Amino acid sequence: MLVYSFYLICGSLCCYIACMFLLPNKLLLGQKIMIFAYILLVSCFLEQYIGQMISLVSVTGIMLLLTVFTHGDLLCLICSLTGYLYVVAFNYLFQWAFNSVFHVSTENWFSHEKLAIGFSVFYCIFCGVTTKLLGNFLHLRLKENELLHERRLMSGLFAYLVVLTSLFILNISYGGALGYSYGVIALSGIIFLSLFLLTVFLLLEIYEKALQIQQKKSQLAQFENLQLYTKKIEESYGAMRRFKHDYLNILTTLELFIKEGDLPGLKEYYFNKILSARHGLAASDTKLESLSRIENTELKSLVSSKLIYSMELGIHTDIEVKEPVGELFIDSLDLARVLGIFLDNAIEAALETDEKGLRFCMVYTDDVLKVIIQNTSKPLPVSIYDLNQQGISGKGENRGIGLFNAEKLLAGYSNVVWDTVYEKPWFSQRLMITRCN
Repeated sequence: MLVYSFYLICGSLCCYIACMFLLPNKLLLGQKIMIFAYILLVSCFLEQYIGQMISLVSVTGIMLLLTVFTHGDLLCLICSLTGYLYVVAFNYLFQWAFNSVFHVSTENWFSHEKLAIGFSVFYCIFCGVTTKLLGNFLHLRLKENELLHERRLMSGLFAYLVVLTSLFILNISYGGALGYSYGVIALSGIIFLSLFLLTVFLLLEIYEKALQIQQKKSQLAQFENLQLYTKKIEESYGAMRRFKHDYLNILTTLELFIKEGDLPGLKEYYFNKILSARHGLAASDTKLESLSRIENTELKSLVSSKLIYSMELGIHTDIEVKEPVGELFIDSLDLARVLGIFLDNAIEAALETDEKGLRFCMVYTDDVLKVIIQNTSKPLPVSIYDLNQQGISGKGENRGIGLFNAEKLLAGYSNVVWDTVYEKPWFSQRLMITRCN
């Protein structure tokens, strides 16, 4: 009886390790204790009545508890079921191997106390070590993978894994009744587990290929932005050359008015010809000079193309970059993608207002890079706190993907604070990016 109790405790510990060690998010100590207590109580009081179907009761209860503790995090549920398949499949395989080596059937294990205790301790250690190593490897990969944010795909994977796990448990329950050996049951479990892992591997490969295509498109867009920026600089330089070319003619004309004492003619010429040309040239040069202080080529080309496009649409655009912007403190491509989303939204919203205003500012404050984008906007039809949710937008139905994607990009940076404010008529997006020590 003592050996059997020890075997049940070790079995409960293995089940706990299987369902917990692969989780990407840590649970509270009290939550861990509740899950282990549930597994242990089910093993102690129900196994003698329902036999192998206890696995279905245990796994179902664990899934329900994890759903409550993780607020329905599908990734946690998928990792937990994967760990269960892994540990139980290898448990049957190891039992079959022990039976073959020591020529003792599983039904007679408890008459060989040392064998039962030795196997229980060995398998607990095996489960703990291998699942911990596997969990550490997976966690590094999971942090970098945006595919895991796709709710529909994750739901499909979870449903698929639930079916595989259910089939495996039924295979165990009815396989024993039909006389299947531990080797056959273990082989079935390994096939189920391998099928699931192969599916996940194929999905990840497809995702990585799609990501490479997306990156190539992004690089092409950056190249086009850089070409547009270069074109605008060339146009500005051409305007400057033309102005310099006309400079002597302007001086000659001024000299003529002065010599003839034609003060009214001089005033008219100055205000109607010279002053208007000076204002246009000064405004263009000031904005281009301000943008040139952004030292990162990718970021400068994207921001420049968006702001120049804004000016071409007739939006009153103010740009403030008073000092060189070199260090960005986050990946330049991620920042460019986020600012591209912000500026696209700002231009679209500003066009819908009478004021048609847009402001862009990049400035350092100590070790913090502040990026502020403001645009005139109509009153928001939704709460400002809901704008980052997928499918929710102030622009109508089937929108709201941009800010959701921006939130996913920024979620990987602990040194970024993103603040959104609406004070009629200005809608503001503010990024505070702190230098990482």
